[in-house]
Amino acid sequence: GEAEAAIEACRQLVEGYRVIYPPAHPLLGLQLYTLGNLEVDAGDRSAGERHLLEARGILTITHGEASRMVQGLDVLLSSC
Repeated sequence: GEAEAAIEACRQLVEGYRVIYPPAHPLLGLQLYTLGNLEVDAGDRSAGERHLLEARGILTITHGEASRMVQGLDVLLSSC
């Protein structure tokens, strides 16, 4: 379905971003956030949590612990 197609497209973007961007690049963090969110919504909490935690690590560096984005990510992680 559409959710699976979105997850697969997002996974492909993440893999491409891992090749062209450094490990703590904000675009990689944002794409991991999106991927994790899609996975949680689709019921794959294990994969979703893994990607959200990786996103949090990156976005804490790029945006700061107190940023709204990281705080929103923490809310999402608390539901995993």
